[in-house]
Amino acid sequence: LPIPPSLNNMYMTIGRRRVKTQAARDYAELVHWSIVAGYGNIKLKPPIRLDIVMFASNWLVPDIGNIEKCLGDALAETLGYNDKRLVHLCLDKVIEKGQKHRIEITVEGMK
Repeated sequence: LPIPPSLNNMYMTIGRRRVKTQAARDYAELVHWSIVAGYGNIKLKPPIRLDIVMFASNWLVPDIGNIEKCLGDALAETLGYNDKRLVHLCLDKVIEKGQKHRIEITVEGMK
């Protein structure tokens, strides 16, 4: 998956309401269809384990903690779990000079 919008670009204020930006909604749709195309329409039962590896060509990409919220919310919505049921979260950042930025994820229901 590509790098998601950062938390700073995930919400906007309209009047007194906070709503997701178009970029955040588009990313959630990309996550949804990527999962459906690769694995079908699956739902996970809690507790949930989530491992995220962000591959970047340099250290200047967004803070990994800042992008987790958008990706985590999109996964929770697509896979049908409440993110309050997430019991394990691992975030890694790997520098690969000359490569495109990307995200690899592993999500599983734990026993």
